[in-house]
Amino acid sequence: MKRIYLERISKQKFLIRDILDHKKYGVLTETDKEISVKVKKKYTYSNVGTEARLSNNHFQVSWEEFWLKYLKEFNKDIYNIDSYNYPIFAESPRLKKCKKDIFDRDVYLHPAAKKAWKKMKKAAKKAGIKLKIISAFRSYDYQKQLIQNKLDKGLSIDEILKVNTLPGYSEHHTGCAIDIGTPN
Repeated sequence: MKRIYLERISKQKFLIRDILDHKKYGVLTETDKEISVKVKKKYTYSNVGTEARLSNNHFQVSWEEFWLKYLKEFNKDIYNIDSYNYPIFAESPRLKKCKKDIFDRDVYLHPAAKKAWKKMKKAAKKAGIKLKIISAFRSYDYQKQLIQNKLDKGLSIDEILKVNTLPGYSEHHTGCAIDIGTPN
């Protein structure tokens, strides 16, 4: 899932924007000789700049090809990813803290998802239903550790993949997926 899109503001300049709520991450400038990307400092860790460069159609490699290569390397100790055919999801570069989940862990969601969650929770409350978050944003490292813990307990990777997905293949990475339940 792409996290960004490019909005042309001149012949050679593009704004880098969040695909969900259109917030600005930075600016991409394209010349005949090079592409330069300036990303707001707080987003530099998240590969938004790389995604912007590869979304520019100036390169032979697509963002998806680049990301799949990274995920293959990241997952190599867990699974032969060549046979794992699911969409890929990049980690959200923007997360907002919500209340705790049912396990008393901090919950983080993309700002657009947090807004939708509040709206859904309010509507459910009106209908007499109390919703609780079971799980929300998960980083690649968290997802990898989750699978590794199950492998360490003796479960086979085939058993694990019936209920969990490899790092990079979970929609939870986007900050837009929530597992919910009720107290009952």
